[in-house]
This record gives sequence, C-alpha cells and structure tokens, in this order.
Amino acid sequence: MLDTVVLSLDQDQFKITNPDLFQPSARTLLDENGVPRPGAYSVCRQNSTKSQKRRGFYLPRLTVSRRHCRSEYNLMLKVEFSAPKLLFGNNFEELQDSDLELVLATLHESLQRMGVLVEIGVLSTVRVSAIHFSKNTILSDGSMAAYHIGKLQRLDVSRRLDVSRTTFRNEGHGLSIHANSYEIAFYDKLTDLAQAKISEKRSFEKDNSCQMHLLNAREAKTPFEVIRMEVRLGKRHKIREILSKIDCPYTLNLTGLFSSQLSKKILQYYLEWLRAGENPFAQYAQEDIQKFITSLAIRAPELGFAKILQICGLRHVLSKMNFRELRALFPKANRRTMAKYQKAIAGLQLHVRRIGSSDAIQESIKGMKPVRFAQMPEVQRAILGLRIAEQKVKR
Repeated sequence: MLDTVVLSLDQDQFKITNPDLFQPSARTLLDENGVPRPGAYSVCRQNSTKSQKRRGFYLPRLTVSRRHCRSEYNLMLKVEFSAPKLLFGNNFEELQDSDLELVLATLHESLQRMGVLVEIGVLSTVRVSAIHFSKNTILSDGSMAAYHIGKLQRLDVSRRLDVSRTTFRNEGHGLSIHANSYEIAFYDKLTDLAQAKISEKRSFEKDNSCQMHLLNAREAKTPFEVIRMEVRLGKRHKIREILSKIDCPYTLNLTGLFSSQLSKKILQYYLEWLRAGENPFAQYAQEDIQKFITSLAIRAPELGFAKILQICGLRHVLSKMNFRELRALFPKANRRTMAKYQKAIAGLQLHVRRIGSSDAIQESIKGMKPVRFAQMPEVQRAILGLRIAEQKVKR
C-alpha cells in the first residue's frame, strides 16, 4: 500500500492560523490581513519538535514558500507525511482501502494542531507531487532478510542507475537503486530501526522515533524478519509515466491514488523489471560442473563445444560477481553479446530446483494482505512489553 505522500497546496487552499509555529515565523511571509508580503523567495518550515519525537508523537512535515509568479506573490504549502505512521504511529502495519476517510480526518486534525487549516475535501482532491508505494514481507520460515537482500544485490541493474550502499548496507541491511525521478529500495525493517537508533542518517527512512518500540518485536517467541520494498516516485511526471505503463487511469490526488490494487500493480511492475536482470545461474540450484556440461550438451547441442565452454566460464564468473560489475570491467563489450548468452541460458529449462531470491517478496505483493499487529498476537505482546509483565504476574 502507499506510505509517504507529498501534497502541494496553493494559497487559496489553506489558511495559516498560527504562523509562529513555523521556523522562521510565517509572519515574514504574510501581512496583517494574511496576504503574502512582497519579497524574495522565502521558506518557512515546521516539523515535529525533539520533545514530540522523544514521546513517539508523529506529525507531518510542512513547508510554506513564497513565490513571485505573474507579477503576483503567491504562497505554496507542501505537506509531507507517512499515512501509516499518521494512523498507527508506525509503518510496519499497513493501510487498506477502507482507511482513506480516517487518514484524511487524522491529517486534517494534525494540520489544525500545527496551525494550518485545510478542509478535508481539499485534502482529498489536492494534487500529489510525490508518493511512495511499499509492502512489508514477513519472513517466518526461518530465512534471513540479509540472504534475500544479498541475492537482490546481485541483480543486473542498468549502469545509468546508481546502486548506493554504505558500510552497514554491505552487511545485508538493504539495497537502494536511484534514478533522477524515482528510487527502489529493499531493506531489513528491524535492522533499519536499529540503525536509526544509533543515528537517523544511517537508516533508509526518516522519522523513526515514533516506532522505536518495534525493536521489541525481536523478543517474540516465534522468530521472524521483515523485508520492506519501496517504490518512491518523486516527480509528478514519473507518476503519470508509470500509471500509463501499467494502464491505470488514476487521478493524481490522494483519493485517486489511495488504492491497494494500484500499489500492487506498481510494485509488481518494478519487481518484474528487476527480476529480468537476475543472474540466470542464480535462479537454479545447479549440479556439479560435469552434470551441468552434460545438461548443456544434451539440451542445447546446437551450441557446440566452444559455446558450452564459454557458458561454463560465464557461470563461474557470475558466481563471484554480478552482470553490472562484469560490464564495468569491459566497458567496450557489446551488450548484445551478453544478452545473447543470457537468452540462451534462460531457454535451457534445466530440471533443477528454482530458488529465486525475490519469490517471497513476489508472493507477498501478489496477496497484498495488509500487515496488522492484531493478526500477530505474539509480536504484539512483545512490542507492548506485556510479555515481561505476564512473567512477573506468574511469579
């Protein structure tokens, strides 16, 4: 479902009732009658205070700016918020379609508390300038999030994108793929919270203070891990582009984009796009080299001796590095040549067990069932600290 949303409001769509809550005060932008003052481009911001963050209290991020447009001075308000954090105080739990009205009402009340008046009807129809779609995948089969993320890390990502990793990400924490107008991220949810406890700069997401209590989930009797996938669309033109690609005629407002089916289609689109770059050998639990050569010779005799040896060599190389690293070593190599080998390998259909790294994530997105603590009583007790209390009562 969706997570972070950025709304852009024009000055006739909101009213600032307490300008002193902004830093610097929004009085520098308005006169006594609330009309924008003449002046250069200026920005006032309002975020949660340190005290509110310590208490786990979540509020949207507000930015008011003054712009000179068509010989007039206009104000613009940007509202950035995480819908599940606004509703649940965390984004481990996920929204469903029926939560829209509650999200709008809660956002309306939060803005009032922050000294900004916006009608609920306006919030539901105002333009969305950025949006993040996400899905949490619960691993309760004993597998590690680091294993799945490590496999994803070896995908054949285009050189035009920037795959960024820092020290803690190298340890299996997560993977993020950046482009100019969007980002795809996979990360270990609980480890990300642990990193945020050390420093917010170390984590993949912002505003983790309100959900630090989730670290207690590691105390649950039934061990589990969480992989989070996010598709972060940072520009309106990118949102339109992806809606066109998946053939979804949604309007670019909160009402139009608040859809689990839309979220499912967008997440599936990008996951399949990434899976197309999987190492063809990594998809299978291969036999030893002798059986592998025998399979090639029987199932693809047209390859010939030289081609089979080349494929075997490529198999060994790709066990040590991914396609992106290999292309970087040979920048002048013809991409079609490597694509030809990939196609040949993909068509072999060897009789071996498939172990796709993104299968668990794919199944989670396919089902698109929202994660709720009410459905995980053992985790819920651990998070609330009731397990310790129950032990004391028994004594």
